[in-house]
Amino acid sequence: MGKRHSKLAPKTLAELKEQTNFTVEELQEWYKEFSSSWPKGALTVDEFKKAYSTFFPLGDASEFAKHVFRVFDQNDDGKLDFREFVCGFSLVLRGRIEDKLKFSFEIYDINGNGYISREEMSEVLSVSQFMQFFLILLAIWKKTNINILIIDKIIFPIIR
Repeated sequence: MGKRHSKLAPKTLAELKEQTNFTVEELQEWYKEFSSSWPKGALTVDEFKKAYSTFFPLGDASEFAKHVFRVFDQNDDGKLDFREFVCGFSLVLRGRIEDKLKFSFEIYDINGNGYISREEMSEVLSVSQFMQFFLILLAIWKKTNINILIIDKIIFPIIR
């Protein structure tokens, strides 16, 4: 059995440098961690839920993680390869506010029809997840010109 690649190919690294907001060094570190954690080169929704739960130890974030996974899984094959994984986290951690808002919308728009119904909102958020997600939004948008309006547990970002 051969050793898995511990470094990204130069072409892949150059592409990811253009597609993400990470430096070459950060991408190499992300890849090293990803390859170590998921040696098969991709992770399933269950593996993603398990990893995601370490970030949110209070309450059960698995339902929310399932929806984050769905948005990250760009080719809809039920697995996250390194490119999907790092592009998703680049968006969440360092993306433009407009892209973060689009990402947030896609999480709730489960059927992809361009609208968020009450049922979709309820499916994504439970009360405990609502508080966790609210704290995440505050952290993400703390340094932007966005206010957050909450009506009946629905978050409405207001761009000034």
